[in-house]
Amino acid sequence: MTTFVSIADAKPKKEISVKVKVIGKVQSADQNVLKYRVSDESAIAEIMAWGNEKERFKFKKGDVIEVTNAVVSEKSPLFVFTKKTEVSVIKRYIPDEKIYSVKFIAQIPAFGYVYIDGFVSRTFGIYEYYCKRCMKFGKEICSCGNFSEKIFKIAGIFSDSTGDILWTTNDEQVAEKITNRNADDLKVKRTKDKESENEREIIKGIMNHEHKFFGYKSDKKFIVVDAEY
Repeated sequence: MTTFVSIADAKPKKEISVKVKVIGKVQSADQNVLKYRVSDESAIAEIMAWGNEKERFKFKKGDVIEVTNAVVSEKSPLFVFTKKTEVSVIKRYIPDEKIYSVKFIAQIPAFGYVYIDGFVSRTFGIYEYYCKRCMKFGKEICSCGNFSEKIFKIAGIFSDSTGDILWTTNDEQVAEKITNRNADDLKVKRTKDKESENEREIIKGIMNHEHKFFGYKSDKKFIVVDAEY
């Protein structure tokens, strides 16, 4: 008999079975990859298939599906289809108000995407440097001697009435949403004083109002993949 688990109880690198609601298609730059975002009452995740396995995706937004023998990714809330995976549409009700409900920081599960609402109580900066040669974040001039690319990336502490959590944006588009600023405009060559002035202004703006973040927990940090300004 198949044992089904909730999204929040999924364990990385394990093979699991879930009953989830399809809430939308996820755009992918790779035409050979097909992704959908799914949810149950505990959290949100993504399912992914490529190649011939894409033929299993015979469902639509709003369907509740039963997925068996999918592999859990160790990098993000993602279930990967394999040759062993089976999927079918079933009759089950999963209310939208449960899917899109906002969690307190104390309620963030170890696995799965969730919405959180609160305020930025501290920021550690709005830029990081990424070396494409070494494929890692570091200093403006990497230890390999290469000049790193300046990335608009925000990190800090997010708070609500239940606690605090470290957080960071996962790409520049999310940082743009949070600040309502354009990354390319901020990264043009400036004097040091002008850059510091802009950074202070942006940080002040971030901390002046509440935020609603969408993301997941990884290594005790909340990775923000979408946000409302």
